[in-house]
This record gives sequence, structure tokens and C-alpha cells, in this order.
Amino acid sequence: MLDDSDLDFAVLASPWGGCFGTIVSLVIVGVVWYFVAQNENECAEKHCDRGKSVLMHHECLCVEEAK
Repeated sequence: MLDDSDLDFAVLASPWGGCFGTIVSLVIVGVVWYFVAQNENECAEKHCDRGKSVLMHHECLCVEEAK
């Protein structure tokens, strides 16, 4: 699953030079952002017995806060 770290990589690795590079970069970042948002929504709908579901490290994990 794609997560925020993949979106950060797409932004930093995109070729921002020139008009064509900017358009390609925006398309790449937009597509990655779309899939990250879909994965976050899918993970938020997951039911956990304890804690809440969070997308991290390319997985949907059930986590609970430390006290």
C-alpha cells in the first residue's frame, strides 16, 4: 500500500525543470496522492478490536495510544 512516505518521495524525485517537467511532475504527484488518499480511506474503514487503524510502513495497522 502506498502511504505518505511514497508521496514525499514522488514530490522530491519529480523532475521540476521546464514546462514539460512541471507538467509530468504534477501528473505523477497527483496520481500518487490519489492512491495514498484511497489507501488512507480504506484503512480508516478497517475495524480494530483495540485502538484505531492507521496506515504506516505500507500496511494498515491497529494501534492504540500509550498511557
